[in-house]
Amino acid sequence: MININDFIEETLKTINVPIRFQIYDEDETTYITYLQYLGQNEKFSEDVEEIKGHYVQINVFSLGDYTDIVTKVELLMKEADFKKTNETDLYEEKTHYFHKGLRYFYAEDLTI
Repeated sequence: MININDFIEETLKTINVPIRFQIYDEDETTYITYLQYLGQNEKFSEDVEEIKGHYVQINVFSLGDYTDIVTKVELLMKEADFKKTNETDLYEEKTHYFHKGLRYFYAEDLTI
C-alpha cells in the first residue's frame, strides 16, 4: 500500500512553492496544501480488496496570479495517474488569498 501523502508530495516536489499537509503556517505568500477527503474500497474479489480509491484535494493559495502553478499541478497529477474530478476558484476574504481547489481520484491497485 502506498502512503498517499508521501505520493502527493513526491508528485508535486518539482513545483517551487511550499507543499504541506492540510495547514501551512509559514511566511511564503504562495503555497500548496493537500488532504485526502475520502479513502474507500473500490473493487473486491472474493472479499479481498483489490482497488483502493484515494480522493484528494490540492489547494493552491496565492496573493497573486497562481495560473502557472495550477497548470503545473494539473500536469504533474495527470502524469502520476490522478484523475481530476472537479475544481473551484475561491477567494478568502479574511486573508485576501486567491484559492484554487483541485479534487482528484487515484485508484491504487492492491494486487501488485
